[in-house]
Amino acid sequence: MNAQKIGEFIKEQRKLKSLTQKELADIINCTDKAVSRWETGRGIPEVSLLLPLSKALDVTVNELLSGEKIEEEKLLEKTEEVIIATINDSNKKQVNLKKYIFALVCIIQFMVVYVTPATAQPGDEMGVIFFLFLGTMVTSFVLGITPISFKIKLLFVLVVIGLFIPSVFILPFYVVDFEMFALYVPVLLIITLGFIAIGTGLNSLVRFAISKLKR
Repeated sequence: MNAQKIGEFIKEQRKLKSLTQKELADIINCTDKAVSRWETGRGIPEVSLLLPLSKALDVTVNELLSGEKIEEEKLLEKTEEVIIATINDSNKKQVNLKKYIFALVCIIQFMVVYVTPATAQPGDEMGVIFFLFLGTMVTSFVLGITPISFKIKLLFVLVVIGLFIPSVFILPFYVVDFEMFALYVPVLLIITLGFIAIGTGLNSLVRFAISKLKR
């Protein structure tokens, strides 16, 4: 959907009704700032406001989302276009949200691997390792319960190991020796995969339970 086009249409129809932004906002029970944001193309009305807004402007919801008046013979064609555009817009938002979640979890994992050890003192090796394992459990589980594809979740395993390996050379007190380091890598792999699997399984179980309750 073209937010700029929709905004210009709202502005045009509002002026035809001789309404100020504040008056229109009062009619549909929102703020004049929201109306201003729509008209400048910085956002589109929420789903709950589409019907009241279309009634206030004396246009159809299809016309509102198309950003133009629709001739009767083109109504079906425009309706299909609006549906497709709405689905595409929703899919893009979901993809972006999943990217943000993945990036956020990776940033938290970076902090788990580097920030705490950087502030620790030599001799705190076991405490640092404990925090690393515990932090990785949490980030892996959080990623597991999010509705992200399993391929992306598996990518996080590589992120964990990719962050951990260079830390050994940057923070020499991180491990007692390289024999233990060789042990930590497979343990981290098991922890990451295990808690991603637990989170994913829990997510699937909750979805299954919700689908049963809706029937």
